[in-house]
This record gives sequence, C-alpha cells and structure tokens, in this order.
Amino acid sequence: MKPNKKVLSRRFESLSKTSLLRHNCPCMKTKRLRLLLTLLFAVTAVAVRAAEPAITPPGNSQGIQQSKVNTAIIAVAKTNASWIARHESMNQRAKQGNVDLIYVGDSIVQHYDNQGKETWDRYYAPRNALNLGISGDRTEHVLWRLDHGNIEGISPKLAIVMIGQNNGGINTGEEIAEGVTAIVQKLRAKLPSTKILLLAVFQRREHPTPERAVLDKASVIASKLADGKMIFYMDINHFYIKPDGTISRDLMYDFEHPTPLGHRVWAETIESKVAELMGDKPVAPIVSTAKPIRVLIWDEEQPQQKQAYGNIFLGETIARHLASKSGLSVKTANLAAPEQGLDEATLDATDVVVWWGHIRNNAVTDAYAERVVARVKEGKLGLIALHSAHWSKPFVRLMQERAKSDALTQVPPAERATAKWEYSNEITAYKAPKYGDPFTPSLSHDGDVWKLALPICCFPAYRPDGAPSHVTTLLPEHAIAAGLPAKWDVAQTEMYDEPFHVPPPDAVIFEERWDKGEHFRSGCIWQVGKGRVFYFRPGHETYPVYKQTEPLRVVENAVRWLDHSAK
Repeated sequence: MKPNKKVLSRRFESLSKTSLLRHNCPCMKTKRLRLLLTLLFAVTAVAVRAAEPAITPPGNSQGIQQSKVNTAIIAVAKTNASWIARHESMNQRAKQGNVDLIYVGDSIVQHYDNQGKETWDRYYAPRNALNLGISGDRTEHVLWRLDHGNIEGISPKLAIVMIGQNNGGINTGEEIAEGVTAIVQKLRAKLPSTKILLLAVFQRREHPTPERAVLDKASVIASKLADGKMIFYMDINHFYIKPDGTISRDLMYDFEHPTPLGHRVWAETIESKVAELMGDKPVAPIVSTAKPIRVLIWDEEQPQQKQAYGNIFLGETIARHLASKSGLSVKTANLAAPEQGLDEATLDATDVVVWWGHIRNNAVTDAYAERVVARVKEGKLGLIALHSAHWSKPFVRLMQERAKSDALTQVPPAERATAKWEYSNEITAYKAPKYGDPFTPSLSHDGDVWKLALPICCFPAYRPDGAPSHVTTLLPEHAIAAGLPAKWDVAQTEMYDEPFHVPPPDAVIFEERWDKGEHFRSGCIWQVGKGRVFYFRPGHETYPVYKQTEPLRVVENAVRWLDHSAK
C-alpha cells in the first residue's frame, strides 16, 4: 500500500512543531530529541522515496531513475547537539533580517568563522553576509536546513554555494550533482530574486584518488545549471592543485580545508564576480605579508614599439602595470643584458616569465633558452608567451616537449621503453605553413620506428592592418578570465588565422574573431612536465594593445595563476 502523501505531510509538520528544533527549553533531554527526530526522519524518508518525483539534473535530461535510492536528494537533519545549535543560531540570524549575501555549504564554508575570519571580515561581513556552513554536512542536510528556517524571511542579493564534498565517499558523481541541483532549485524557488554563484566542489586528499574523480564529475554536471542570468558557475580548484596533482599544504592545511591564505585566495579569486552579481564595487585585496610573485618581463625591445607606447618599450609598459599591483615584484630583461637577461641567478629568483619576441627570436642563445625550458618542466617557473612569441625559442621548445609526451601516450605501453623515434622540424625554419599543409604535430608509425613531426608553432595567415578583433571568453570560470566580460574587443591588433600548429591545449580560455571571417584560439594553456605555459595572442609592436585594460588584466591574472599552480 502506497503512503498517503497528504497524511504524511501533516504528520511531518506536527512532529516538526513539537520537536526540540522548535523548542527553546534547555532542560529537554537528548534521548527525547533523538527519539522524535528518528521518527521524523523515518516518516520523511518514506514519503520522499514513495511519493516525490525524480529531480532531473543537467546530466540526466531524460530523468532516468537511479538503480538505488539517491540519499543526496532526501532531505534529512542531524541529531547531534552541536549541529542543532548551529542550525538554530543560523535561523535566529535570519530572523533578524538585513541579509544581503548567504554562503551555503559544509565545514569548508563554516571555517570562514575561524581560519578564514580575516577574509570574511574584509569581504563578506560588510555585505551583511550569513554563513550557512555546517561541518560534516552533505547535500541532503543542506536541503533540510533550507526548508527549516535558514532562509526564512530574507531576500539576499546573492547566494554562494559550495557543497558536496562530504558526499564523495557515499554517492556517485551523478547523484551528488542531483543533490546540488536540488539545492539550487530550492534556492530559486524560495528566493526568486536572489542570484546564485555555484562553486565547483573543492577537491580533497593530498594525492589524486577515485573520490576526486567523483567530485570532479559532480561539478562538471552541476556546472550546466549556469544560465548566465540568475545562476553562475566558477571552478577555482586549479589554485589549490599543483601540476603533479597534489594539493598544496600552504593553501589547504589538511588537504581539504583552506588555510588563512587559502581563504584569501578563494575570496580574491571570486571577488570580481561577487561584486558584479551584488551590484557593488570589488573589495581591494588584502595586503599580504607573503612573499611576492617574482615576475621577469623579457622583451627584445623593437624600436617600433615606442610608436605605440609613448617612447618606452612594450615590455616596460607591461612591467609598470604589473609593478603597480599588490603581491608582484617585477623586473625586465632584454637581449642586451648580460647572458641576455637569462642568467642562472636571475631565473632562480623568478616565478613567472612573460616573453615578447618578434623579428629577433632566433637571436636568443639556445643554451639560455634551455634554462627557461628546464625550469618550466621542473615546475619551478611559469611561462607566458605573448603574440609573436609563438616563435620564441622557449615556447617552441616547450611545445616540442609537450608533443613528445603526447606522442608517447599513443605507443603501446609494452613498447615505450624500446621505441625508436625520428623527429622532424626540430630546428625552427621560421616559415609559415600554407592552408591545407599537413598539421603539426603529427605521428606516424613505420615498422618499429615512430615518426613525429614536431609542431612548427605558426599559422597560415596574418594581417597587420590594425583591424579590431572580437574576443569571446570561452571559460569565464577560469582564474585567467577573472574580471573579463563575456565579449570584448581589442581595438587595434594584428590578425592571425587558424590552424595554429601546436599540440592540443589543455584549455582554451579566449577566442578571437575578425570581421573578415578569420578566427584564432587566443588564450591557450598546456602543462609541460610539472610546469605550465600560457599563450596569449593579441598584440603588434605598433598598436597599443597593452595599454588596453582587458589584455593587461589577462596578463596579470595569468601571472597569478601560473604562480599558484606551481606552488
């Protein structure tokens, strides 16, 4: 016999009103509380399992039923006294009103009360924020809290949501995504004027585990909830995970919960989006006592650059901008410097190199370029290659190394140790491909020999007429895109046209298009060894591209991202 949903609902309400969750008497005994809650949960679970329709998350468009009950969507409370006390304190704060921002989550959010208090007081307390994080909570507990007072009588401008990590060892990625979907749907139903910023679940454990893959899958599915109108999504996990897959103890003290610095990085990374959604001004970053990011701007310094940059060089323009930003220590180097500015001591004192090269790319000494390549592969240095630095020696060599590692994955494991290799294009010819030429890199197999045509790191067409490019931010949730609009223009630039002969990027953050039909992948990331490389296409030596706000913001974001990803 199926349970009567209306009868069960009345019983549920009756039990709720008589339980200790509605009772203020401190002398009530824990046994009575647990007895009432146990009966309440049993009735609720039966009602939900038998009578409620299935929730359809973004990754399950046909509403296919799971083979087992998905606990992540069955609203349930906890019985321990500390959980009840915190839940009630949240309700009391909500009753006071004047809440403009809510932060929904588990212990990671709750830790803003201690490890992250300095950050909370700077970024969120002035915005009348309510911390709705409780240690150990899973999606099902948040669902229950949202129906029992946490958001009653308030209408915040913004809800920031990060939840699901504690479901990782219990539910599948799809099930966790259903739980997150249910929370977002409930917030939209109860707070129709509130915008939602959904954050990818923070990863946990020092080294990669199957649980991490579950959490990542849940976040990928849930990200599809974003509609760009009322629901928005960001994934900032890359700030906390090193290139080798381990989590930084400096940012997560137990490889799960952020340190004070980890909270600051978190808040600063999402601040521009938070300010945008709340309709206020971004909060200035906290002045840090941490060591600054050491940036080296390397520029071959063409005299023509001074036409666009007011009698100084392009590299100097970028250096002055970055030096004005907190937490950055900036130096410049050029071909005329001792060892072309790439001596061992200088590179050992550098975290990120920003490289501009053009007509004198071949003038860089091979041995000096290899110093940069070696440090990137070791994870000691990040490289940003700008515009015509696609033919710079460090960038070309790193793309060759990436192509070799990609090719090795195509060889059967049993043959990798003994495979014979032949490489072509090892020496850059500085000759552009034509449309229709074989793409590089490419791999072929002849008997026991593997033949790899290395990437030539160029493209079939360019046009230096200064026509504007129209940029689309393809990955708005990526840290390099922080503060960038969805669409923006580079007022004057040179055109490059695809195909760009490089290994497939790990991510493409920006795309440029021109009115005559050309297009280009204009913000690409690769991991090479333990380090990372970012290529940003806009530029030309006679157009003031790096006087424009957006390109400068990209460079600054990339510097910070490359430094955090290395550490």
